[in-house]
Amino acid sequence: MHLPARWANLPDGYLLTRAEIEIATGISRSSLCNHSYAGLLPFIPGRPVHVRLGDFKRYAAMMSNGVSKQLHRSLRVEHEDRQAYSVLHGVAEFTALKQPDLIEKVVHETTFLWRKYKEKQKAKRKRERRKNATNTKKAA
Repeated sequence: MHLPARWANLPDGYLLTRAEIEIATGISRSSLCNHSYAGLLPFIPGRPVHVRLGDFKRYAAMMSNGVSKQLHRSLRVEHEDRQAYSVLHGVAEFTALKQPDLIEKVVHETTFLWRKYKEKQKAKRKRERRKNATNTKKAA
């Protein structure tokens, strides 16, 4: 992924909007939003939503170095599991860790949450089946 040359001179703490990122890189705002809620791109809530440049650089590296196949991009981190800036537990911001460590941590956290939510869905379906079975027996 090619980042604009003008971003090279900006500090990592510089705030970008999703619209600026979309114009500069061609990544749609909806993809950025979905990846933010999946924990892959930390964001600062508000209007407009902001992303730190340093975090976006790490996100771009993660998406373009072959690790993206290990990430659960369709994951939606539930409200109870979210944190304020980065929605992943143990990842305060993307620039706090070295890049390989950060990628490993993001893969681990998203995989953990993915499995947790799948188990939750499975248990819910099982409860619903039991409930439906008992309701049909009572009706008969």
